[in-house]
Amino acid sequence: MARKTMTMSSLQKTPFLFSSRFALAVASFFGFVVLYILRFNVSVALVCMVNNTAVRENAEKHQEDVSKSSEKYGQCPVQSDTSGSPDETGAFVWEKSIQGLIFSSFFWGYLITELPGGWLATRFGGKRVYGFGLLLASVLTMLSPVAARFSYKALIAVRVGQGLGQGVVFPAMHAFWGSWAPPLERSKLVAFTILGTQIGDIIVFPLSGLICSYLGWGPIFYITGAFGLVWFIGWQFFAYDTPASHPRISEEEREYIEKSLVGEIKKTAAVPWKGVVTSIPVWCIIAAHFGNGWGFYTLVINLPTFMRDILRFDIKSVNNKVQNFI
Repeated sequence: MARKTMTMSSLQKTPFLFSSRFALAVASFFGFVVLYILRFNVSVALVCMVNNTAVRENAEKHQEDVSKSSEKYGQCPVQSDTSGSPDETGAFVWEKSIQGLIFSSFFWGYLITELPGGWLATRFGGKRVYGFGLLLASVLTMLSPVAARFSYKALIAVRVGQGLGQGVVFPAMHAFWGSWAPPLERSKLVAFTILGTQIGDIIVFPLSGLICSYLGWGPIFYITGAFGLVWFIGWQFFAYDTPASHPRISEEEREYIEKSLVGEIKKTAAVPWKGVVTSIPVWCIIAAHFGNGWGFYTLVINLPTFMRDILRFDIKSVNNKVQNFI
């Protein structure tokens, strides 16, 4: 029997709620929730891991003219709502320079794979690149305590690997939706997916603080890494590279997506690099995004340490206040 031909008006009435693309949007959303939980869990974990008292005492030995009083260090008095000593800290005596390397090493790997991430998704499929990139980051997150106990250099190497895995996720997501999102729904689907980053920010700080307070710093990595493993299993079930390869999609929805994308998906085409490089709007977007990223990551990564060392909040207060800030 000949396949039923659908008109444009009927295409526009194809339901979205509980459709296959809706399920993909939910799965992608939770992927970005996990992505940002894995990205920022170390901001809290490092506060629990480092013996700040020993680090401060080591710094004093190299500052002959600096008083040992907290006021000379620009610190605030201990907050009255803290439940314990502000110097209850971990076992690692890592100087501030080492802590900075641990924070920044993630972005060394991230920088390497972010640019080729879109090409990899086009070449091997967005499902594989998105899924296995986040899986790599999850596994390495769970290995972080082992690496930290071995040496800070091992932890830095693990952090670089996490960056390599996460760097492909954003480009792969855009390539993935290029095959799934009808033009009339593209902004909605992409925006809903990226909304997961903000939810991940909201979750990671209070969650990591509670885990650190009651279970210690190691379970921060084990529990958040396990989130990624659970998500990966669901991703393999719900995600497919194209509507045609999805075994459970309805014929109506598949035709709606494919026909709405006619003329949208093109084969390889030459990139006008000269036009891109000389475009003023492109450089304005780069400058705006650079400034936004610089400010956001600087604040979010360093706020827990700042509030712990300078404002003298305990770990529970730190994460409640960072959550309110975000």
